[in-house]
Amino acid sequence: MESSRSKKILLATISAVFALVLGEAAVRFMAPVWYPQTQSHHVSGGFGSTPPINVSDPELGWALSAGAIKSHDSGREDVVYSIDHGERITSLQPRSGPMIVATGCSFTFGQGVNDQDTWPWLLQEQLPNYHVVNVAAMGYGTDQALLAAERKVLAYPGEVRTVVLGFGVFQIDRNRCPQSWLATTCPFGKPIFVQNGDDVQYKGQMKFRSMGNFVDTIVDHSLFLSAVANLVADRAVFRIESHDGGRRLTAALIIDFARRFQKRGIRLVVVVLPYLSDQGATSKADRDFVVGQLRAAAVPTLVLDIPRLPDGRMDPHRFTVGSHPNREYNLLLASQLAQFLTTSRDSAADLRH
Repeated sequence: MESSRSKKILLATISAVFALVLGEAAVRFMAPVWYPQTQSHHVSGGFGSTPPINVSDPELGWALSAGAIKSHDSGREDVVYSIDHGERITSLQPRSGPMIVATGCSFTFGQGVNDQDTWPWLLQEQLPNYHVVNVAAMGYGTDQALLAAERKVLAYPGEVRTVVLGFGVFQIDRNRCPQSWLATTCPFGKPIFVQNGDDVQYKGQMKFRSMGNFVDTIVDHSLFLSAVANLVADRAVFRIESHDGGRRLTAALIIDFARRFQKRGIRLVVVVLPYLSDQGATSKADRDFVVGQLRAAAVPTLVLDIPRLPDGRMDPHRFTVGSHPNREYNLLLASQLAQFLTTSRDSAADLRH
């Protein structure tokens, strides 16, 4: 009797282990090539820079350091990030004139390129009578980017004329706050907004949940277990938006902030940024939806026109460093954006309610 029971326990244990191994192999085989093979509760706060340039922020989750820092990209020691007063510098000379606030994620911050190769720096060169400031940060969602811009607007009342949001549709999933994304932002949290009719509401910060050190250590190194744990947290615990819901939320978020800026006499301009994997069906549908919603609401929106390969892809050797824009990409962006800003007839007062 005891022997039979022991055999059943052993068989059940072997079956469970086999199922876990099979599940792990299946998830790793089916995961996209870019998908992180581990998640961690103990990552640094530098987002690829030494020393770290980010500090914890109770509203944004993280923000650029208020102090003056020169930091090296951890992957390229020849790349330097110059941070001062919570901004990445856009000129070596003091600037005056109406302020243009550039905000966004790593594409706008300029991950992987030196200060003078970022598009806000190049835009400053093209618009010398303006003062361009860059408050973008690596890893930002659209929500964080807009909150950072609003903070700058409030700090300089009456001085900001335009906010330029560098938007990539990959930000949609960041705005949803899934656990799989929050795992990359530890030890920081991230703001979460929810849509209420046509309005959006800030609901505080969402953080990556911990299940205890022992369980975290096991789950962090298993793609299968982390996927299951994240799915349960997303669907059952936090009830975050689906991707389609995140797409609607993102468009509503941008329109809401455009109207908030409008009340202060400030125009929000959105520039849609191409990226290496933007030719998939989901990416195209996301871009068409968001751009359509913004233009219907009279939010000035520029879709960056960039030369493509015959198959529609962006040439990685010509326009990127790693997966991020290089100087040539940013030159095109700054040139098209400068023309758009100076010739567009849209104004903040044109926004439809």
